[in-house]
Amino acid sequence: MMHLHFKGGRLGFALIVCYLACPAGAETEEPFTEEAAARGIFYTPWINSDHFGTGIAFTDLDGDGDADLIVTGATSGLVALLENDGTGHFTNRSFGSGITPAIFISGVSLADYDGDGDEDLHLTRAASLPDQLYRNDGNFQFVDVSAQAGINVTGIGMGATWGDYNGDGWLDLYVTNRTSQDGNLVDNFLFKNNGDGTFEDVSVAMGVHRTGDPSLLASFLDYDSDGDIDLYLANDKGLQPSWQNHLFRNDGGVLTDVTAATGTAANVDAMGIAYGDIDHNGYPDLFVTGGKGHVMLMANDDGTFTDESAAAGVLIAGTGWACQFFDYNNDTFEDLYLVNEGDPNILFKNTGSFPLESVGVEMGVSSGNVTYVFATADVDGDGDLDIAVSSGVTPIRLFINQEGDNRDWVRLKVRGPLPNGQAIGAQARITSQGLEQFREVRAGENYKSDNERVLHVGLGDDAPAQIDSIEVRWPNSRARRVLTNYSKNRTWQVWHPSQLGDPNGDGVTDLLEVQEAISIMIARAGAFIEPGEEIYDMNGDCVIDSKDILRMGLSYTQPSGSKSAAPAPVLP
Repeated sequence: MMHLHFKGGRLGFALIVCYLACPAGAETEEPFTEEAAARGIFYTPWINSDHFGTGIAFTDLDGDGDADLIVTGATSGLVALLENDGTGHFTNRSFGSGITPAIFISGVSLADYDGDGDEDLHLTRAASLPDQLYRNDGNFQFVDVSAQAGINVTGIGMGATWGDYNGDGWLDLYVTNRTSQDGNLVDNFLFKNNGDGTFEDVSVAMGVHRTGDPSLLASFLDYDSDGDIDLYLANDKGLQPSWQNHLFRNDGGVLTDVTAATGTAANVDAMGIAYGDIDHNGYPDLFVTGGKGHVMLMANDDGTFTDESAAAGVLIAGTGWACQFFDYNNDTFEDLYLVNEGDPNILFKNTGSFPLESVGVEMGVSSGNVTYVFATADVDGDGDLDIAVSSGVTPIRLFINQEGDNRDWVRLKVRGPLPNGQAIGAQARITSQGLEQFREVRAGENYKSDNERVLHVGLGDDAPAQIDSIEVRWPNSRARRVLTNYSKNRTWQVWHPSQLGDPNGDGVTDLLEVQEAISIMIARAGAFIEPGEEIYDMNGDCVIDSKDILRMGLSYTQPSGSKSAAPAPVLP
């Protein structure tokens, strides 16, 4: 009999249910196929071994619902903007975009810093050149606002991460610098968003400047699921205890170093951070790549972590960089992909027990050539995650996932009221067949790179047509929703309670919006709704009926959303 176990045999009942319901070997897994050139991606970054890679990112730049691609690192300094046509084929929209070619671009991250509904572009730069912030004006047009925003700082810029640490609704920015290396004495920056297009450096006041730390990456993440984002910092040269990693807990806008108390120091030459609940115990875990060993930190139920690196099978040779948990085969278990500086890249398959299984060669994603960065997205809209890999002096590779319709899935685009329209920091818990899965909306989540802003959840073999529940909690508020009966194999938008019944976003439900909901109710005749109709599902049961119309009618007679005097409602 096969024994499933995480953390020395501790396993939730939900895992046993999933194992019994989803027999091993039910589907044959096909390797990824490399299709960059065939899909219109022609770009070669320089090796940049001095500053460890150049950023790459997936995001929906033009608001048409698919993942466009941003690539940096060409010797010309060109920042490539590649528009996705919705089928995973790309058109170069770089020229005339307003983004000036620049040398020594290091990291790429995206966030809606000005609260206008589209994602803006932030670039860190190495060699003591100023970082850059480009405002997205739509239609692939950008304006350099670095100086007026106050973020055109210098140093050895590495990764950057975005999140609303102080709960004012505006997204703040944390930038890491590889301090004490190559003559750089510039510390890390925490830029508080003032809400007027400018930022204020509060890193010293908040105690997160980390004087002398050779930081490569930071991640805003809500490790304790209390509704506010915390900060995890990965430091190079961490084999020296003074340069260990650090976890800062957010206590009402005050960042407190809880590294020792939580067991998250991870004394390795840390590069990448992966974050997710890979053992389905309800608490997100951490994985850190290193130059001399990797660390798997499994979350306990008391806010602490246990080092399970040996059991996980990740104590392997190689200098690892970017890493990410994601469910490449939709079997409900998040897997682990990491790229290496000199060794083949590795895809670890999570089968529900430790050790993880190395399948990169079989799945066609192990080729390396000094690789530092990658990003993921469902570029072709077929319900699985594809991978774009940037390696030195090698054309960008796009590995297309052939999982396709083998197993079931659901994808969630969580929406929030402006200025945080992408709901950065929101957490979702998706339950199907008695198994709960955890996801979090994050910005700047991978080393020097960013992934599409969609939560992807594999549901396994032959999942029921309707998902048991989708629970979403928005950051820094009591706002939450629980959706039931939503169909599998769809991409759903999950709207904040204050946005329901108000598709034009003016803060008031008007007569035309009520009439539109009534027309959908008549057309569906009690059947479940389809994507595009979610905003009218006021009570979250996947049906537009008289109860929803009644709630919309109440909003029609009273101001709601942004024009309401009352707090945003919390709907069951």
